[in-house]
Amino acid sequence: EQEIPSEVKLSSCQAIFPAITKFGMAALLPHQELSLKVGESHYAVLADGKSTEAGSPRENLLRAANPNSVVLKAEKIIGSKRAERNEMMKGMEVVYIYHDMIDSTGHSSGSKVFSACREAIDEIKNLVRIIVNDYNSVSICITADHGFLYTYKPLKEDDKVEHGVGKADALDIDRRYVLAKKGAAPAHLMPVKFLQGKTEYEGYVPKETIRLKIKGAAMNYVHGGVSLQEMVVPVVEFKHVRSDSVVYRRHSELFAMQPVELHLLTATRTVSNMSLSLKFYQAKPVGNGWRPATYDICFTDAQGNEISDVQRVIADKTSLDNTERTYGCQFNLKAGDYTHKRGCYLVIRNAENHDIVEKEPMEIEIAFEKGEFDFFS
Repeated sequence: EQEIPSEVKLSSCQAIFPAITKFGMAALLPHQELSLKVGESHYAVLADGKSTEAGSPRENLLRAANPNSVVLKAEKIIGSKRAERNEMMKGMEVVYIYHDMIDSTGHSSGSKVFSACREAIDEIKNLVRIIVNDYNSVSICITADHGFLYTYKPLKEDDKVEHGVGKADALDIDRRYVLAKKGAAPAHLMPVKFLQGKTEYEGYVPKETIRLKIKGAAMNYVHGGVSLQEMVVPVVEFKHVRSDSVVYRRHSELFAMQPVELHLLTATRTVSNMSLSLKFYQAKPVGNGWRPATYDICFTDAQGNEISDVQRVIADKTSLDNTERTYGCQFNLKAGDYTHKRGCYLVIRNAENHDIVEKEPMEIEIAFEKGEFDFFS
């Protein structure tokens, strides 16, 4: 909403248990029922009896629901030219784009999870821009197959527990879940409804944020359990609003994307010290037609010469509460003769185009020139 004229709705949904990629990606495909296919050394998740593995199996499931469907990876779209993207999506009504930065980073380098989250958001926003620029009318849904738990500090021994399931009964065991044959029932783990009870296996999870003890590293970044962080995933519904559309013309003020305004909040207009603090307020919250803006603020004399240091304010607050959209700045006047009453201006400039958006008259009344005595040195 801040960067592209659009209608955006944020909601949430519950991920499937266990909250892992194998089940989550299957649940996001069109299907009536999920089931298991258990082999001697591994198992697979099936949708209506068909494979849900990455690549062509997922595309086949999509095309069974809508023949004009395609599965693509995010990096392939980002790394392609517009003509190549058009060829990949030509005639398609449904396009699934898979982005896996957070999960792959978390399992390989737990310390980089937060930076991966930030980078993933930026890449997804870039994907939305690419799609909006390439196609005239499009609806985009952004969601995830599961969430995760992340603990930055090293885990203590009482943060871990044995899973208590014998090898013969276990189908799958990881840090946050157990899939085992019915009747295994580890006493210290919680039972969880698994695939509507239609398999010969049951699910179990540790309580709170406890990890199960298994061999290997990567204990800080985990998922698969039933905590809110693992099970509640966002659903972002995005619809681009074109400037020539009826919706845009009717509600142009919501899509104009004007920079938020910044104004002086402090009541006093008299400067009585070489150093002073002032408060400013952001007139509107970011969103609904208002985008973030950066401002440079300083004092100038009547000729426009700067007589103080320059303070920068990044006005990007989204709160609807006016009191939470304030900024404090400390200004220091440059050395000079301020012993006589002197007029000046507080100037607020847009840092992007240097336009003056506010010029407030001020009066300087300082009893002693800085440096006349040794009080200020």
